[in-house]
Amino acid sequence: MTRPSRFALSSDQGDAAAVLIVFCAAAVFFVAHGLVTQWDLAGNNWDARHYFAIASHGYPAISSVLDNGYAGFLPGYPLLLAPAAHLFPQEAFLASFITSTLLSSLGAICLLRVLRQRLELQTALAGIALLAFSPFAIYLYNGYSEVALFAGAMLVLYLLQRGRFLLAAAIAGYALICRPHAIALLPLFVPHGWRLLRSGNWFELGAMVALWALPGLVYGFWMLHLYGDPFALSKTLTLWGRFENIGHAWPLPVRAGYSAWLSFGYNGPNAWALCLCAWLLALVATLAGARHLPCTLVVYGLCVLLFIWFTTGLVPTNLGRHSLMVFTTGPAIATGLVPRSSDSLMVRCAAWGAFAAALVSFSAIFIVMTVRFSFGQWVS
Repeated sequence: MTRPSRFALSSDQGDAAAVLIVFCAAAVFFVAHGLVTQWDLAGNNWDARHYFAIASHGYPAISSVLDNGYAGFLPGYPLLLAPAAHLFPQEAFLASFITSTLLSSLGAICLLRVLRQRLELQTALAGIALLAFSPFAIYLYNGYSEVALFAGAMLVLYLLQRGRFLLAAAIAGYALICRPHAIALLPLFVPHGWRLLRSGNWFELGAMVALWALPGLVYGFWMLHLYGDPFALSKTLTLWGRFENIGHAWPLPVRAGYSAWLSFGYNGPNAWALCLCAWLLALVATLAGARHLPCTLVVYGLCVLLFIWFTTGLVPTNLGRHSLMVFTTGPAIATGLVPRSSDSLMVRCAAWGAFAAALVSFSAIFIVMTVRFSFGQWVS
């Protein structure tokens, strides 16, 4: 029989603990970034500056879509960033950091409630800690759109758990204009859609499809109005993919071999090796923890891994931060390391020691990645 913990937390306290974990990781990122940049709150590195520019001024009206780099950035995250961007128009980093931290907190709360379907509270919180301090988790705090997908995807999983299918479809549609990886949420609606189809509930089925598709349609019509081309995004991404790395033009198996060679055989191991390892770790951890994690989270994670494989073929460019969007790595590792409350004292001490070692290792690489990003160096 499982003994009740003397330190058991209520649901609200569990949510507060999840937010506290995110705030601790965000604080580490903020302090490390500040020490590197001498507390420059105005500068934004890499793509974060483009998201802030879109949030502040919208998409620029440039005649040639292929010459307009901004067309390669979806509007979902800039719309969420816009309030902070207008509140702090001269402090781009601060506005991005505040928005990202709040979205990360929302995602952590939703993920905790999803994980509580199958896991003890301490295991769920441990999984969130491993996610919040994972090597590429800097993209949850540095003004990139991955954080919008985190909040949106976890909110969708939570709403599906509660049976709020129409609201979940609306959030999933919005997540799709944050990151294309949100397409991995689509299979989660198939069982309910099939039930609606068999019962002849055409109204709810149509409403669910419409809510899912509406944000994308609005975005397409806006691109048509602005640039005369509703497919400006796909054309821009295709242009980038073909010319920023020759490996994108090769067949998938060749791309995977090319990735391994770049990561370990060509002046490696290096940062690219870490990106490749992040994808492999996400795959192994998700499969290993599948029987412990909620089914919806596992299906979403595996679909994201497949999406990454079929769109980039593991070419290391951006692979690390794309692998972060699986969001199952931390919780899956926690299911294998965190002891149950019924385990003996020796087993619990050994398990918590292993978890602490994993968390310290993750945190150390997290800080290194923060410093590299703050210096303007390539991370993923």
